[in-house]
Amino acid sequence: MLDSLHLLLTYQCSGECPHCFVWAGPVGPTMTSAQVQELIESAEGEGVSAIAFEGGEPFLYYPILQHGVRCAQQLGLKATVVTNGVWAITQDEAVRWLRPLTELGSLGIAISTDDYHGGQEEARRAEMAAAAARILDLEPVFFRTAPENVMFRGRAAEELTDEVEHRNWEEFNECPHESLLDPARAHVDALGYLQLCQGLCPGRTGDKSLSELLDPEQLAAHPLIPVIDSDGPAGLVREFDLPLKGEYADACHLCYRARAELRGEFPQYLGPPRVYGDFS
Repeated sequence: MLDSLHLLLTYQCSGECPHCFVWAGPVGPTMTSAQVQELIESAEGEGVSAIAFEGGEPFLYYPILQHGVRCAQQLGLKATVVTNGVWAITQDEAVRWLRPLTELGSLGIAISTDDYHGGQEEARRAEMAAAAARILDLEPVFFRTAPENVMFRGRAAEELTDEVEHRNWEEFNECPHESLLDPARAHVDALGYLQLCQGLCPGRTGDKSLSELLDPEQLAAHPLIPVIDSDGPAGLVREFDLPLKGEYADACHLCYRARAELRGEFPQYLGPPRVYGDFS
């Protein structure tokens, strides 16, 4: 049963991390306040208990972020913001950014930092954001992406796989991260794509409601989800006789490659295109 809905508030970001699942960067679509409110109200109606605001960098669109946090809090939903802390120029400035969000109610904050870019300045801002959170009685969680915990999908599948050992495709017979036929979480982006994993979609929220998209019978009838759920990404290679019988960095790497191969056949289920590096 769906417990949390993650809103990809924007694909825009102050960085272009090589491990980014969604190919975030300087340009990209962004949700409107009306979209955010409608999705949160729909999620509350489906029994969701938590809303996460992600990106890209959600603080780039602060008024929309603030509106979303307010909507979630008013409905009694737990609100969490995932950020890289780019806004934390000084500790006082960071407190000024965070305080209006904390005044709306209980707030979770997760700070993303990594080994791949930004250097000392990024690390300083992340620590500054964490210090501001503690001043406001929040307990920040750090998402530290290091080489040993990269999931090789999105940009990471293109830029980082040479850094690790590879294994034979036949070993990847399960999805290690998601229960796709009974998802506990899902992501929605500004284009309306409901993603159970980045780029793997039951459909779009503009076309159907959350309950329709997540209906167990609909998920079971999906051309790809049951295959991955039962036999992992290797199952896609076998089911569709894909030319991918080689070695891969992890299950995500093979799954990403398999889905990229199948995009022409199942465009409505494999999107948005940018999650596969397609910006045309």
